[in-house]
Amino acid sequence: MSNRSTGSLTASLVKDFIVYRLRKAGYEQWSGASQLNCDAPDSVHRAMRMMGDEFYTAYFESFEDMTGSINIHNANLKEVYYGVLDATCETGINWGRLCGLFVFSAMIAVKAMACGREDVVGNIVQWATDYVESDRYSNWINQHGGWVSYCSLFLFF
Repeated sequence: MSNRSTGSLTASLVKDFIVYRLRKAGYEQWSGASQLNCDAPDSVHRAMRMMGDEFYTAYFESFEDMTGSINIHNANLKEVYYGVLDATCETGINWGRLCGLFVFSAMIAVKAMACGREDVVGNIVQWATDYVESDRYSNWINQHGGWVSYCSLFLFF
């Protein structure tokens, strides 16, 4: 799979997961959600949702601590956000850490909505997508079988 194919799927997975978590938090009406059909996801998107839910549950307190210290109104929000992502994979990339990036991003999006900053949610979706689509991550994803391979581990046929 090429990086472009990986990138397209990455963008779709990021947006779908963030919209899914927003809806679970009671935010049904984020304007950016209209571009996705989040009600009938395919198997890869369903698997990412399941993995993300498990990760969210297992590490909720850690994520809550990380997101709690972030000021959504900070003019340097993007740099703070990227700093957390950098620290997450500082010692290496693995599927769990990538899943953690999705969960953290979704929690920041929920926090943005709670703070009345719907405008920031689109930025978070874009920042998360750009981050995971960078060569470092997309090359790693491709070298480890791609999203479909990873997500197939979670699918129950």
